[in-house]
Amino acid sequence: MRFYSPAMLVYWMGDTVLRFYRGRSEPVCFGGIKLMQKEGGKLRPECLYIGEPAIVTEALSQGRLSDEATLIVCSGEMDSQVTVSLPDNLTLIETNLTLVPLYNCVHEHVHRFQVWDEQLRELIYTNASLEKILQHASSEIHATILLVNAGYKQIAAVECPGVIDSTAGELLDKGYLSFDTVRQIHKEKPVRSDDNGSFVEYVSQASGNYTIVHLIRHQGSLAARLCVILNSNAPNLCYSDLSASLAGYIYSPQHNAL
Repeated sequence: MRFYSPAMLVYWMGDTVLRFYRGRSEPVCFGGIKLMQKEGGKLRPECLYIGEPAIVTEALSQGRLSDEATLIVCSGEMDSQVTVSLPDNLTLIETNLTLVPLYNCVHEHVHRFQVWDEQLRELIYTNASLEKILQHASSEIHATILLVNAGYKQIAAVECPGVIDSTAGELLDKGYLSFDTVRQIHKEKPVRSDDNGSFVEYVSQASGNYTIVHLIRHQGSLAARLCVILNSNAPNLCYSDLSASLAGYIYSPQHNAL
């Protein structure tokens, strides 16, 4: 199972988020959602914690934070003297919601993601077509999603009506990208990437759309490229994380459509 990230949660919660403090490493929340209490032992890093500012402050002062990366969502603003020196293994999200509405909001978004993820896994395990997999992915990733082989020929695609992109249009029209288009893609200036060369993100010079590309490899060789094209020129860390999750599913031992 893939896990939701703090960036996903911040995006889903929208204007209810006041501030987002990112820790040095990513929390991996697979142990459910827990309300913080005044008393108790160490916080479990696998859980997503929800608490009021006073209780969160008290837990930090008592040294109840785990040594591992931990995520807390707060129902209100913390004191600035606390947030200025947060432990670097804590990821904290401050919101303008009171405790019960906050719990319900977080639970709703996390549950939706878990259902989406479970259905995606089911499509993989039943060896569904890549077209069906991308179609399902688009219910959470509201963008144009393209899957091309190493030679930039179309394998599968889902077009988002709100995204106008010349590269996507060429691929959907012809079924492949021309040499000139491929050359232009390789000249794009990365906004984000990693040292392993597994993904790159850039603003398309042709359309101005923010584009996320994941390289999918099999036995060391390039098998495909997953391209997610947003209707915006701004980065979206939620879609970055969702795209990484989708890329991890597409070429799995259970699915051999590539």
